[in-house]
Amino acid sequence: MPAPNTPNPADTVRLSTSKPSEEVYAVVRDSLGNWAATSRVTTWAPAINTIATVASSKPDLGEGTITKGSVNCTVIVSGTDTNLGLSDPSDSTVVVVMSYWYGSLQIVAHNSISYPIDSLTMNTNKDSILYVFGHRDDGMTPVWEEVSAKWELVDKSLEYIIAAPPASAHKYTLSPVDTATGRILVTFGEDSVTVPDTALVRFIPGGPMRVEFELLTPDSLSIAGDTLTTVVRLYNGDTVDIYIDSLVQACDTAGPDSVFMAYFAEYNSGDVPQTDWLPYVTITGIPDIAAVSGQLCADGAPAVVWKVLKTASSSGDPSKDRVSIALSESIVNTDGSSFMYAGISPAAIFNVWHKTASGFEY
Repeated sequence: MPAPNTPNPADTVRLSTSKPSEEVYAVVRDSLGNWAATSRVTTWAPAINTIATVASSKPDLGEGTITKGSVNCTVIVSGTDTNLGLSDPSDSTVVVVMSYWYGSLQIVAHNSISYPIDSLTMNTNKDSILYVFGHRDDGMTPVWEEVSAKWELVDKSLEYIIAAPPASAHKYTLSPVDTATGRILVTFGEDSVTVPDTALVRFIPGGPMRVEFELLTPDSLSIAGDTLTTVVRLYNGDTVDIYIDSLVQACDTAGPDSVFMAYFAEYNSGDVPQTDWLPYVTITGIPDIAAVSGQLCADGAPAVVWKVLKTASSSGDPSKDRVSIALSESIVNTDGSSFMYAGISPAAIFNVWHKTASGFEY
């Protein structure tokens, strides 16, 4: 989470009958925006107004309390430090007094309430934007409307993986630099009326965009027929090193060969399937192997069962339990169209193995 003195400007304060007041703070910062002190001697204005008023509530903290008046409208509230002789001693915020409030918040995609998000999985090559909507408590249309809210990282696992969450904004752009899983929360700050919303986000490694071979064996030790030591670098949004276990001739011949086999050490960092990876390969500087630049690899790995989830039936009848099977990649027909499972018995696609006293059988 951001440091306690991270800038958190209050550009707009909304009040209503459901939320009649809110605290704001007068903070002194230097020319670079760094926290310097709280304003302990602050003149707040307006002190008298039919829309909203503001008064000092905790001077040592620079705290002022804004309270709604009897008129639904907009007014400017300001705070001025009168003690430190600052070159720019004042700041202000817009206060909007509304005839309604929001019962709950909802995180969405595509800036539309039609796309609510409870969880989001994305890879580190991608960017995503989350938006927040508020549900009006007066029953008027539209029931849901765009609002600005406070975004927070619930879990420390997301810190430094994505940009610090905005203190008051309608949207939050996610551009992860590494893998992580955690929750993002939206609230109206200290508001105790509006129900907040949470979304679980999971950042997985992005597929390789290109692959490069680097020969580690010195030229003086590169002898035909011997195993060469090399490293393969897979580049996505981040860099991943995958090492070749061995690089040998495909045929058992004493002379030069036109085909080489590369055996890779298993890449087991990150809970992400790799059967659909189609890297672009570049090979340079390896004796007896012609240089290759940007060669797209063919898909040599079929889909495999990636995860199996069994959900017990609430009726207690095991025959009604639900089993969900996730494959490591999408399956398509030979013409490229989506493969449909409807009407096909699971037994025609999957073998289910059972553990018995003598081993496994299906």
